[in-house]
Amino acid sequence: MIRRPFQLLLVDDNEGVREIVEISIREKFNEEFINIIPMETAKEALAYAKDHTVHIVFTDIHMRGSFGDSLIRECHKLEKGIQVVVMSGDTKFTTVSNCYLDGARFFIVKPFTDSDIQDSIRHCLYELEAWEKIFAQKITPS
Repeated sequence: MIRRPFQLLLVDDNEGVREIVEISIREKFNEEFINIIPMETAKEALAYAKDHTVHIVFTDIHMRGSFGDSLIRECHKLEKGIQVVVMSGDTKFTTVSNCYLDGARFFIVKPFTDSDIQDSIRHCLYELEAWEKIFAQKITPS
């Protein structure tokens, strides 16, 4: 059973972007439903994700001294079912396709709208809740 609130890491080296995303999330989801943990670097986000329960990660790709694409891959390797949403102004085909291949669930193009953010969260929550229902059934051990 997934415990509420859902834990969301918000990773961007730009404090203004982190604030905008947090405001957008708070318009639709209260703190009892989603807990937002702001982070400035992929490195600190990955360290946190290794030691804590994290359900969703919103990350930029290009950050000073930090690369969001490595965060996507490493979150996927943790095998915790973390839903990763990429926020980027880089819309090159190789960037977007690499994010997908690395395990990102969604790619939001900057500048984004409130509905872009809120819709991607709804999709992530749908995925998490669908898997929760599957695991709630009697699953036989390997």
